[in-house]
Amino acid sequence: MPAPFRLFAIVCASVVVSAFAAEEWKVPAEAAAVVNPVKITDAAVAAGKKSYVQFCQMCHGATGKGDGEAAAALTPQR
Repeated sequence: MPAPFRLFAIVCASVVVSAFAAEEWKVPAEAAAVVNPVKITDAAVAAGKKSYVQFCQMCHGATGKGDGEAAAALTPQR
């Protein structure tokens, strides 16, 4: 993809993401109705926490508020 077009695509995508980020996000009804297939056990919670710390916490932060160390480099900022 030519550099000018790539830049244009990135700018357009950023505008779209920013527009949606301005509104409070709500879980779609069909997603809210999905039943968790994983039985809640101490082992499942520990495995989930380990995965979150390894793959998610850097951006989402320790409490999931999007205030992780890597979040500052992402756009849009809230």
